[in-house]
Amino acid sequence: MERKLKTPPPPAPTPCALAPGASAGAWTLTAGPTGARTTAEYSSLEEAAVAAADRAEEIVLFVPLEWVMLQRMQLPAASSDERLEMAQLQLEKVLPYSIDAAVTGLEVIRENEGASDVAVIVAPVDRLLEGARPLADRSRWPGKVFLNLARACPDSTRDENSLLAIEEHGRVVVGICERGVISFAQPLGGNSAATIRSEIGPILMGAELASAPTNVQTVRIDARRRDLEPVFMAELGVPVEWIDLDQATPTPGAADLQPPQWKNQRDRAGRVDRVKHTAVLAAAVYAGILVLGVLFIAFLKMRVSSLDASIATNAPRVTEIQASMKRWNALAPALDRRLYLIEVLHNICESIPSTDLRITSYDQSPREILVQGEAPSASLATDLNEKLKARPELAGLRFSAEPPQILANGRARFRISISFGGA
Repeated sequence: MERKLKTPPPPAPTPCALAPGASAGAWTLTAGPTGARTTAEYSSLEEAAVAAADRAEEIVLFVPLEWVMLQRMQLPAASSDERLEMAQLQLEKVLPYSIDAAVTGLEVIRENEGASDVAVIVAPVDRLLEGARPLADRSRWPGKVFLNLARACPDSTRDENSLLAIEEHGRVVVGICERGVISFAQPLGGNSAATIRSEIGPILMGAELASAPTNVQTVRIDARRRDLEPVFMAELGVPVEWIDLDQATPTPGAADLQPPQWKNQRDRAGRVDRVKHTAVLAAAVYAGILVLGVLFIAFLKMRVSSLDASIATNAPRVTEIQASMKRWNALAPALDRRLYLIEVLHNICESIPSTDLRITSYDQSPREILVQGEAPSASLATDLNEKLKARPELAGLRFSAEPPQILANGRARFRISISFGGA
C-alpha cells in the first residue's frame, strides 16, 4: 500500500522589526527572510509605523532606553510569580507612576542558594500606546515588544559579562549584559569619541553602585560606530565584537513588554476577520429569510383580512350576547336563594353566639346587608363575625366588620357589612 506523505505547512514569515535609528528621531524598519533582511530608515516613528502597517508579517517593536526604567535586584528564592510581585512592591517606592499603569518584565540573571539576581524592566503603558498609535490606527498591533538594547546581548549560554554600546536617536547608549540579561543601562551625554571616553569611568561607577558587574570580558559595539573601538580598547583592554543590529535578535528569554491591551485588540481584530469571512453567507441566509418573511407577512395579511370580515359579520350577534349576559348578571342576586332577606336573616340568627347579643339594626340594599347590634363583650361581637364567615350557606359573600365600640355601660357595639359583590 502506497503511503502519501503530508506536505509540511509553509514556515511563518519572519517578523519585521521596528526599532530606533541612529539619527535623532529616526526609526528603522527591517524586513525580509532571515539572511536576506533589508533595512530602511525613516525620519519619524509615524513614517516607519505607516510603512510597517502595510506589511503582512507580524511586527516586533524595539523600544529605546528612554521609554523604560531598568533596575537590578536581589530577591529571595521564590516562584516566578512571587518574584514578580516582590519586584513590583520595590518598584512602587521609586516609580513616579503607578505600577498598575506599566508593563513589568523580569529576567533571572542567576539563582543562588536562597536568593536570585534579577533584572526588571518597567515600561509605562501610556508611552507604549502613544508610540504605537500609527500602528493601532491601522489595526496593526506589535506582536512583541523588546528593549532595543537587548538585541546587542550575546547568547545567554555565554557565562560572561559584556559591555554594550549602540546608537539610539543621536546618542550612544551603554549597558552591562550578564549572562545574556541586561542588568544596567544608561544613555551617554553625546556620541563623540571624546565624550564617550570621558563618561566610561562614571558609567562603570554607576553600574557598580547598582550592583551590576564591571569586570567585563568583551565589548560589543554597534557596527555603525567602528570609530569607538580605540576608545573602549584603551579604557577596558578587552576584545571588541561588532554587532549588526538590523540582523540581530534578542535572546530567547528577553522580557516581552507588550501591553495586554494590544493582545486584546489583536484577538478582537481576529474575531472581526472571522465575522467578515462569514458575512457573505450570513447575508445570503438573511436574504432567504427575508423573502420567506415577506411571503409569510402577505399570508398573515390575507388571514387578518378574512378574520376582520368574519368579525364584522358576527359583530351584531356578539353585541346581542354581551347584552344578554349583562342582564343575567344584573338579575343573578335576585335569583340566588341564598341572598333572600329571610335566608340571610336566618343565618345571622343561627350564628348568634349568646342570647345576650342583640341585633339592633338590619338594613339591606341590592348589593349589601348592614347588621348592627350590641354584645356583652367585644369578643362575642367578633365571634359573631367569624361564625358568619364560617357558614357554608354564606360562602362567597364578603364580610367587613369594624372594630367593636365599647359603650359606657361596658357593652360592645358592632357593625358588620355583608357584600354580595363576590357572590
